[in-house]
Amino acid sequence: MKTRIRFLEFLLLAAALLAGRPAGAATLEEKIGQLIMVGFEGRDFSELDTRLRQQLSRGEIGGLLFLPRNLGEPDHLRRLVAEIKAQPVPRPLLLAIDQEGGPVGRLNAKRGFRDFPSARRAARELTPAAAGGVYLEMARLLKEIGFNLNLAPVVDLNINPDSPAIGRKERAFAADPATVVRYASAFIRAHRRAGLLTALKHYPGHGSAAEDSHLGLTDVTATWTAAELEPYRRLIRAGLADAVLTAHVIQAGVDPDWPASLSTRHLKENLRGKLGFRGVIITDDLQMGAVSRLYSFEEAVVRALDAGSDILLFANYFTPDREAPARAGRAILAAVRAGRLSPERIDQSYQRVLRFKSRLR
Repeated sequence: MKTRIRFLEFLLLAAALLAGRPAGAATLEEKIGQLIMVGFEGRDFSELDTRLRQQLSRGEIGGLLFLPRNLGEPDHLRRLVAEIKAQPVPRPLLLAIDQEGGPVGRLNAKRGFRDFPSARRAARELTPAAAGGVYLEMARLLKEIGFNLNLAPVVDLNINPDSPAIGRKERAFAADPATVVRYASAFIRAHRRAGLLTALKHYPGHGSAAEDSHLGLTDVTATWTAAELEPYRRLIRAGLADAVLTAHVIQAGVDPDWPASLSTRHLKENLRGKLGFRGVIITDDLQMGAVSRLYSFEEAVVRALDAGSDILLFANYFTPDREAPARAGRAILAAVRAGRLSPERIDQSYQRVLRFKSRLR
């Protein structure tokens, strides 16, 4: 019996060492690191900032977002992703990209890949089954390069075709929730078949907005309808919601004080409570104008977690900040010490992220 116990202890220790960290519970700092995803600069591994490499090795970052500035020719990109994945990290990294198709198709013919249809075009020209075939090609391409999370599909309703962030860019499948659900389901199932995770966006709905939350405050109070929640409700019930990415929109009928991404009413009460979502909630970029022009960096970070978000996204696109992970970590630690955030609240998100990552193949 003692021999068996010792062997089991050896297996547990070996598993912990292979995971890149010592056996035992994670520290608060390690947990916080898993809640942070950042964009970065550079197309070659040699161009990556030394600070970023340190942050990765120390577990101060749980995921990376690839933007157009990081994307070279196919072989070039494969090499970059492979070199990043080869770096020693405490936990596997989320390697994310926005590959929707159409104007928001990061991998396209101009970069030596292929063009994929926009959501609107797919819903107009293809059956859900045919769209699923196209999305399987997309997902297999992402998987082959080394990505494991696609921040898509968009499940916004195309209520305002002239919406600068959604309608004009053909990012919404349709104005009808049932159509959106059919094509989003095809998208998600194709990605799961290829071994990739996905994220529904932009909760609770950005399709009626007349403004662009990248630039400033976006108020949808007068245009938003409850129908915009229907894709989330149906996809969650169907078990097709891996993650949900939130929108920086104000809907005063739900919360007159906070944008959805920072709102307890939107996230804890509605998304988790009424819609029953148990997965990972990812903020949209917290450096967008809709947040950064109204709140301090520290306030946005703490408020997002307090409201129910699990992964804080800093794209480092509008205002590149190499110290964003460290600043976020300090803000969260200070909030815990001050009693504004509890250690249990951090652990909730940490455990969700670990379950999320456990599904990676």
